[in-house]
Amino acid sequence: MSLPMYTISCSNCNYNSTYQFDTLYEYVGGREELCTPKSSQGWCYDCEKVVVIYRPFDKEDLNKEIDSIDEQIKWKSEGIFADICLKFSSKKKKEIDELNKKKTESYEALSKCVAFFEGKKFRQKCLTCGSYNVKIVNLPDSNNVYTKLNIKHECGGDLLIKEFARVSFTNMPKVIYDISGKIVVDERDHKKKSPSKLYKKTNQYSVIWQKCGDNSGLAERFYVPGYQGYLPFFIWGVELEAMERKERIELREDNLIKGILYGLYEFDNAPKPWHQKEDKKTLLYLLDVLGNGFKFASPEKMILDIAYDVREKNGNTASHIILKVGNNLMPESSKIKSDLICDLWAVISSGSCEDDLLEDVLELVKCTNLDQIHPLAKEIICYYGFCAMMLKGQVDLIDTYLKHYIYPNVTNEQLKQNIKNLLDNPNGYTPKDLKIT
Repeated sequence: MSLPMYTISCSNCNYNSTYQFDTLYEYVGGREELCTPKSSQGWCYDCEKVVVIYRPFDKEDLNKEIDSIDEQIKWKSEGIFADICLKFSSKKKKEIDELNKKKTESYEALSKCVAFFEGKKFRQKCLTCGSYNVKIVNLPDSNNVYTKLNIKHECGGDLLIKEFARVSFTNMPKVIYDISGKIVVDERDHKKKSPSKLYKKTNQYSVIWQKCGDNSGLAERFYVPGYQGYLPFFIWGVELEAMERKERIELREDNLIKGILYGLYEFDNAPKPWHQKEDKKTLLYLLDVLGNGFKFASPEKMILDIAYDVREKNGNTASHIILKVGNNLMPESSKIKSDLICDLWAVISSGSCEDDLLEDVLELVKCTNLDQIHPLAKEIICYYGFCAMMLKGQVDLIDTYLKHYIYPNVTNEQLKQNIKNLLDNPNGYTPKDLKIT
């Protein structure tokens, strides 16, 4: 899922910051409790930036809850066919009666909730620094123009905000707070350990979809002047570290070429509302421009080299996405299929979607021209195909597979021993046990 990222600037000075949804904030009691405090975006005058703030449950929250029930009652009793339905449906009348009862009971309970928070005199506060010097703000809808945040900067200028990108995080830290706004769990690791060490260990990465618009310098900077859509940038390491500290980062061609190869997967498998068909043509055009600019010997070499670099820095989960895109772009490439099979096995070994991915391995092996890949790679992918077949329980196909793939191609003694072991004990091994390291 991609979430908006905002840039905030001042009309009077060079102040600039960003805000993104990069942390999960939860109340310790969970969402099922009726009397719960809330969290909202707000301006912290001490942090001097947009943050998430704790706020007590108040009368406005009560009214929203009651309005929600009223909307349900209205829909059931004032719809186009409401008169007919109510005349003939005792079930519909019962549902409306139950909603009216729920409204009365909820109002009484929520009124006590408001009184509880007012009696405790809990105050809004920043969930980053703990300051009470905060003010709730409303973030704008998706657009490419600055709007006023209704906050005055310390210099006297107006703070302006706009959405300028969409960001996908592989995982997000969690902050859990109690009924008074005190933080009881804080997984924001940058507070506790070196960010550089953290990212090296976890291989974290994100893809941000940067919006282009009229007179966009970004579109011109990246060779598509006048382009109105989004460009994907693959961010990792110290740049991701800086971005999560809300600092501005420089976007480069290598971020874009990796972002395109990763982002094209979303177009085909999980399209977002801002993904337009014509935008895919722009991304493919840029892939050609950037590939030539980086002087890759061929499109195949570009995909293989970029996947290798991503694998080294960010792990097999990221690189296998790039190779999947590469396989769609170049279905004739057996080298891409070979690398993808090895990446898939690494992903399977981590416990991800085992059955579907095993089927992918088998299909890729079947479509690979073994004469076009390195002899060692040939042995490994034939071996992984055999392992996938055994783990899926396709024992009726084993003899044919051994004849066409294993006997002519696998000579490595360790692989042969693994195959023998698996034949002797089909249920005794996991994908991780069978992984070649």
